[in-house]
Amino acid sequence: MRDKDLESQVKETELHRKLWQKRVELLVNLNAPNSLIEETKRISNLTHWEYNLECVERESSRKKQISEYAKNNPLKESVVREIFRRYDEFVKNSDLLTEDQKYLYSSSMVRWCSDIIRPLQIEGLSEKDFDMNLYDPIIRSLQKRFNEEFSA
Repeated sequence: MRDKDLESQVKETELHRKLWQKRVELLVNLNAPNSLIEETKRISNLTHWEYNLECVERESSRKKQISEYAKNNPLKESVVREIFRRYDEFVKNSDLLTEDQKYLYSSSMVRWCSDIIRPLQIEGLSEKDFDMNLYDPIIRSLQKRFNEEFSA
């Protein structure tokens, strides 16, 4: 390995560790839960590359879990209908929205879900379904449709 490559990795690891050590200090000052502080300390001791590899592995594992969950838990027609009903109701009243609200709903999936779709209030949609993103493709497609129709 060239000296420049090694030097670059050392600098990236130093930056990574400083950033995470600052996060540890912040969490301690905020009296965050010990488990969160300990995990942040653990991350602060990793190299930049170790941390990135962990993130990739975690994401891959999460995708497998979601895929497996989706195979074993088909979409429920009643839930899909309710999601579309809520969207239609929202669109029917969209002329009451300000431009700022339209922007907010077109740019924030969190606000889109919490204000319009409210998935955890739909009978038949479990918290596990929500956590495993089971209905996300439908919800995202409706947000995209809203963006195309109302965010000019």
